[in-house]
Amino acid sequence: MKNFAFLIHQLILTHSKNEKIRILTNFFKNTLDPERGYALGILINQLDFPLVKPLQLKALVSTKIDPVLFNYSYEYVGDLAETIALIWPSAPSDPLPSFNEIIHYLQQSNREEALHQIELWLNQANEIERWALIKLITGNLRIGLSTRTAFIALSRINLDIKLEEIEEVCFVLSPPYKALFDWLSGKEEKPTINHNLNFRPLMLSHSITSEELKELEPNKFIVEWKWDGIRVLLVGNGQETRLYSRSGEDISITFPEITKNIKLNGALDGELLISNQEGIGSFNDLQKRLNRKAPSQVFNKDIVLSFICLILYFWKKRILGLFL
Repeated sequence: MKNFAFLIHQLILTHSKNEKIRILTNFFKNTLDPERGYALGILINQLDFPLVKPLQLKALVSTKIDPVLFNYSYEYVGDLAETIALIWPSAPSDPLPSFNEIIHYLQQSNREEALHQIELWLNQANEIERWALIKLITGNLRIGLSTRTAFIALSRINLDIKLEEIEEVCFVLSPPYKALFDWLSGKEEKPTINHNLNFRPLMLSHSITSEELKELEPNKFIVEWKWDGIRVLLVGNGQETRLYSRSGEDISITFPEITKNIKLNGALDGELLISNQEGIGSFNDLQKRLNRKAPSQVFNKDIVLSFICLILYFWKKRILGLFL
């Protein structure tokens, strides 16, 4: 736990992307399995433990600290994990269990047991460990690290393996990613993966120089409007359909009317939009929908038509464009 706490503490204090990559690369190279695999899963949002909610943590702290004092402190600090880490009245005695032991406990425990155990861990931890522990159990890292940055760090372990190959494999495998690290370290061959309903890395935009722009031949390119939505990937096998965000998060449950009504055998990427009576809605309208796990019928009517039209638009432009 000490190593993981130190890692994310370093990352949140580091603003340089290149420095973040260096820190992560050193961690992945020098940390043993399965700890580095569990850390990777947490950093790229592929491993979480929805056992304890922030309200429960606040209630727990209120049994140790005057609630008024805690509320004033929380308002001043602005971050729940940092506030609890600083205000928790403990003097560390026995060391915390290992990072792997904590992960295994959180995976197997229920909510009632977990809250009591977390209290014991907070008593054992120092300030940085308490902060990291709360970040871990709430799934709210917010340390300024993108999934792609983590993948770039992985690619530095073995320079003979392309970043695109790592992205392709990571979203199919599950923590603690032993097969991934065995491949990167040269112990095993590249893992065999089934692309059936899995996420595939999207082709993202890249800037070009003015000199490169002059050399482009317009008749070989298609210009697409930049809509104010979110980039998504729709994947289907003819029977089941899934919807992913650009980071690989499965958001099918948030948009059930899309995955139920669109059947395809392949993968399509596009921009997910909100439509309304005036045309295309704002990103804020879409954000309201993204925060709902069980969207109402009103939200359903607002979104399905614009997404289908956009999928057809992308299909027409990209497929027919290849033949033209």
